[in-house]
This record gives sequence, C-alpha cells and structure tokens, in this order.
Amino acid sequence: MPEPFVRIGDFRCFPLTDGALHYPTSALFPGRSEPELAEVLGPGEVQPELSLGYSGLLIDTGTQRILIDTGAGPLSADTGRLPESLNACGFRPEQIDVIVLSHLHADHIGGLITSEGGFRFPGAEVLVSRSENDFWMSESNQAKLKLGRLFGLGEIEQVMLSWVQRYISPLATARRLRIIESDCEPATGILVLPAVGHTPGHLAVLVSSGRQQLLFAGDAIFHPAHIKHPEWSTVFDVLPEQAVLTRRQILDRGASDRCLMFHFHFPFPCLGSVSRWNGGYRWEPIEL
Repeated sequence: MPEPFVRIGDFRCFPLTDGALHYPTSALFPGRSEPELAEVLGPGEVQPELSLGYSGLLIDTGTQRILIDTGAGPLSADTGRLPESLNACGFRPEQIDVIVLSHLHADHIGGLITSEGGFRFPGAEVLVSRSENDFWMSESNQAKLKLGRLFGLGEIEQVMLSWVQRYISPLATARRLRIIESDCEPATGILVLPAVGHTPGHLAVLVSSGRQQLLFAGDAIFHPAHIKHPEWSTVFDVLPEQAVLTRRQILDRGASDRCLMFHFHFPFPCLGSVSRWNGGYRWEPIEL
C-alpha cells in the first residue's frame, strides 16, 4: 500500500482532503466560450457546474507539524473532512504546532473552530498575512460584504463575512492569531511568500529540505485549465490583473526549479509538477 505522503528531504508532506463543492463553470471561467472550455475541459458538452476538491497540506518536519489551510468546515454536507483525514494519517489536532492560512476565504478557514465553538487545534499558532487580515477586518469592507456589494457576488459575500466572523474573529480576540509580513520563515524550512491577486494578502508557502522543494500555491492557480491559460481569471480573484501576474510567476518558478507543487482545488492529492510546453505550461500530476 503506498504511503499517504511525499518526502521533501527529511520532511513528510501529507495532503489532507476536506471534501468538494460544485462551482458554476461560468464563475471559474467567466467570459469563455464553449469551444474554449471544451479544449481544456475535454470532449463532450461543457457542464454548467464543476466539482472542485478542497485539500490542506500537513508538513511533518520531525520536530514540528505545520498545517497549511484547514478546509471549509461545515460549508456544505460534503466538506469538513480534514480532521478525519488528519487522523487517518496518524496525527491529532493537538499535535499541530503552526497553521498557515493562505488567505481568509471560507473554504480555507472553516476547520479552525469545532462545532462546539472551541479551538480545534489548541496548541497551534495561526498565521495570516497583515494585508489579508486588514482587508477582511476592515469595517467598510465588512459593511459591503454584508450587503453583497464588495465583489458583486451577492449572497456568497455574506457567507465570506460570516465565516471570517465565526472562525477568525474568535482567534483574534483570544490573541491566537499571529499577523505576519510576507517573506517570513515561521519554521525551519517553511518560507511564506506573497502571492497576491486572488485576495489582497494571499500567500504561497515554499517547503524546503535538503535539495528538494514543494511549493504550496493555494488558490493562485484555481483549476488545471489555468495552467494552460494563466491569463484566465475567476470571479473570485479580487485583483484579476495581479492574479494573472502572480499565476505566471508561480508557473515560471515551478517550471524553472522543477519543484513539486500543491494546488488546493486540484484533483486529490493535488500534487504534481509544471513543465514548459508548446510556448506555455503543462501540468504533470502525480499519485500517492
């Protein structure tokens, strides 16, 4: 039976599935024609919805355990499985030392608090970038989210606000939230990098041990189609032009360094590498 992790030098990296949710195809690829979509999504009729997975990543360095993103929690009946996945890999929530939040969208923060209102990871320090925290905690932005008028996404914005209030505000009140600047190293071999565009303070995480690297790109690259077409944005990209620039930078780095990559919404286990191909890029997934 294969191991449920990949080795990066002396580290073990465990993909943790949290479940999946259906998204309108038009939200993932706004403004794209059916022939364009058929080219990247495969033959046959383009479906009105696509199922996207949610997956966090646990890094066990041998002395510390760092979790990147916590899943969506009770966002839907098909999410909230990350604690179960953690247990299946032989770890308990109490063993997590550091949690890095790539950004504060609902599907990345919903695993922080239990259904009883307690901290799911009682010993963990929770990290979020300053610009990300400032954006979502802004009173003016929260007022617009309440009305569904910050991004023009309607009720989805109200869900975003309620998740931030439910899962981030208690951590801030309890002083369990550590606000960080970009380009910091919260643990040996774990480097947090700016990956702005999807949200104002979106982070990527570079895991390095020995001569090996893994780049956790979060939502900077939302779907495998965005590797072939990095110029395509989603309706969820707050800064679309910056998101495209960041996406190209991440793809260039992945192809140049030939590092392993992890993309939160890709088919589980979300791992693979990027290579240059036909004037662009190609995704090469791996299985565990």
